[in-house]
Formats: sequence, structure tokens, C-alpha cells
Amino acid sequence: MKKYLMLGLLSLLIMVSDQPKQSEESIKIVLGGDVLLDGSVGWLIENQGYSSIWGDMISILTSADISMVNLENPLSSRGSMEKDKQFIFRGKPAYVKALESAGIDMVSLANNHVLDYGKTALLDTMKHLDDAGILYAGAGQNEDAASMPAYIDKGTISLAVLCSSHVIPFVHWHAGKNKPGVASAYDPARLISEVASASEKADIVLVYLHWGKEMKSQPVQYQKNIARMLIDAGADLVIGSHPHIVQGLEFYNGKLIAYSLGNLVFTNSFKETMLLSIKFSKKEMLEAYVIPCIIKSSKAMLIKDDMKKQDFINKLNTLSPDVLVHKDGKIENNRMDRTSRNKAD
Repeated sequence: MKKYLMLGLLSLLIMVSDQPKQSEESIKIVLGGDVLLDGSVGWLIENQGYSSIWGDMISILTSADISMVNLENPLSSRGSMEKDKQFIFRGKPAYVKALESAGIDMVSLANNHVLDYGKTALLDTMKHLDDAGILYAGAGQNEDAASMPAYIDKGTISLAVLCSSHVIPFVHWHAGKNKPGVASAYDPARLISEVASASEKADIVLVYLHWGKEMKSQPVQYQKNIARMLIDAGADLVIGSHPHIVQGLEFYNGKLIAYSLGNLVFTNSFKETMLLSIKFSKKEMLEAYVIPCIIKSSKAMLIKDDMKKQDFINKLNTLSPDVLVHKDGKIENNRMDRTSRNKAD
């Protein structure tokens, strides 16, 4: 009997040892660029519903543990239009439901349009986001609030998100000691300090910046300088928007920089864009993927044609000399010869 019992226990131990180890806990973050809920996008919402603007991209956003975009307009029916500004945007308060419909968890408010209708509309925007349970950073009641990270816990993994703008059209838009406004990155010292502090409290630190020159496919030098300083301070991922088009990717000290994700939902037609899908563990980035998209008549859609998808990836590779984006969208640090990697694909 003892012999059979021992054999049984041995068989059980073998079965247990043969089981695959449980994978390390991770979170998937999906990031998009500028979202404008006004103009033809507003018309689309009014006529086709809140979720219509996301097209078939909505499944990617809703499946993420955390999804984030830059909200390029206030959500308010109040406020005074900014004088001497060429482009002015404002979305209806109800348009927050468009963000909810795609499961958007967080938005950046650090941009050059959030104060188009003044402080009243900014404060309304924050209230509507609060009521919808959507987190935000990059603007606030004062400089401390605007600069403050948003902290998100998913299981055992904690994430800190900081947002700031290097494109602020008027001095009075800057958040002050007792004045609502936008967090500024013109002097990045405070942002660098906030990143260093956040890295001691959170497993992952993500910085989302509004910066660069419009319609320029390459980042300007200050973008590179700031991104690298932020990573040196403890950032794990640096994301950019504002140029309206996609800029290149870069690895610095093993950390990914996406200089511009371009427009995502905007009053454009047939403009290429992308989502960035990244998986993190508590300790590191596990994987990163580009998801090619296109704006068709103000609606964001996945690029499904294989040749068009490859054309987009080829362009991104050209813009990203030290990064390799594979045909399936996987992003890798280009540490080995590109030719040998292409053969492996």
C-alpha cells in the first residue's frame, strides 16, 4: 500500500511540475493621439452616435486595461472665446459620452486648445470628466494640481501618468500658484522633479507631452532633450502629440519614446495615424505594438489592407532609424542588423 501511495504522490508531483508556470502579472496600455470633439466630429456624434467616431478601432481601446488620448478641446457650453487665436474649439458637455463609449480611462488636458473658452470652460471640462470617472492630468485649479500625476492601480501594478505642454499660446494660459491653467514644459525642471518623485511611488511612470512643430515628421532637438531627461529622471515611457502627423520612435536607455502619435479622431480625411499598445509588468516593458489606423471622414478606422498597413510600417521604420517595427507591428530596439531581422520576419 505504501508503495502505491508513494507512486501516486510521485505521479502527482510530475504532473504539477509539467504544468506551465503562471505568467507574470501585466497590464496593457493603449495610447492614441489628439482627439477633437468639435466640427465635423461633432456632426458625426450628433448624427451617428457617440461611439461612431471610433470606427472599428473601438474594440482595441475597450480591450485595454488602460486607454488614454489627448483631449484637444474643452467640454462646456460656457466661457468666453479666446481673442486673437486662429483656431478655437469646444465640444458639448454630453460629448464626454463619446470618451466613455470607447472605454477611455484617462485624457491629457495639457495642450493648446483646452483653454479656448477660458478658465470657466476648463473647470467645466474637469467636472464633466470627474463625473464620468475619466482621469486627467496636465491642467488644474492651480500649478500644483496641473502638474500632479494621476495614479492608477491595476491589480498589483501601479502607474503614474504625468502630462505637460510645450505648446501654450498665451502666457495667461499657464497654471499659476492660485490660477487655473495648463502645466508647462517650457522649463522642464518641475516636470523632471515630478517624474523622479513619481518613480519612487509607482511601478511605471508614463509622461504624455504636447510638443513639436505641426506637420513636421521629425522631432525637433528640444523634444529629444526633454524626453531623455525625463527617462534619466525615472520615466518608463514618453509619448507625444500636437504635430498632427506621426513622428518616429526611439529607444533611450531601453525606454521607448513615441515623439508624436498624430491625430486620432479629428476633422481630417484619409490621414494615417496609429495606436500604441504596450504591455508592462511591475518591472519592465514586456512588449510594444504599433496598430496602423487611418482617419476617414473624421472617423478613426483600423487599416486592414495588408499592403497599406505595410506601407505605413515602412514609413515609420524610415522615421525611426534605431527602431525596427515588424510587419505585425511589434516594436523592437534595433540592436542587430536590420537586414537579418527582416529575413527572420
